[in-house]
Amino acid sequence: MIALAAALAMAGCSSDEEALNLGSNDENTEQGSKAETESGEDTTDSSDSDYVTAADFSTKVVGSGWMHVSSYEVKADGSLEEQEYYAELCGAGPSTYYFKNDSTLVQYFWADWYPADMYRESPMTYEPETGELWLSKWPNWKLDNHWEFIMLSVDEDTFTAYEWMGVRGNNENVISYSTYRRATDAELQRIQETYTVNFNDVW
Repeated sequence: MIALAAALAMAGCSSDEEALNLGSNDENTEQGSKAETESGEDTTDSSDSDYVTAADFSTKVVGSGWMHVSSYEVKADGSLEEQEYYAELCGAGPSTYYFKNDSTLVQYFWADWYPADMYRESPMTYEPETGELWLSKWPNWKLDNHWEFIMLSVDEDTFTAYEWMGVRGNNENVISYSTYRRATDAELQRIQETYTVNFNDVW
């Protein structure tokens, strides 16, 4: 059974890139290693980046709410499961995200262990060279700071990303290929009025 830490992606992995084989340091991934000269200088053209650029992240992602569309688990061979990740998953559901500013992410989710509609505000850092969006969720734990998304693409309506979903009992990482759509102002307001229990006050 998949163990979603505290009901949806609340814990990290001590060696994410080695375990996942999805990061930019994996030379076999289709997402690609950065082109380098013999001296080690990065020669990648940012306009041809395999990930969301810093400019696009700031102008197209930040400032909006994003609602879940679909997630498909990435199998060991890099292909996707045919069944949507949450289709038959009990006890957990997708989150909605609000990129409050360039350094703060707000997550809205149902916590059936409490139970309540909760929100959690976390410091975040985006690294456009690797597409990794890092969160600081556990200030006093060694698991502090793990990537939540590897941002692959964004346009006016949607973004796609690899998303860290949790770990199985055998310590195997669960990664999905996820799509999120931009929330309307009315949808974001409704979510903010509904998810009113601050996770940081109860955990």
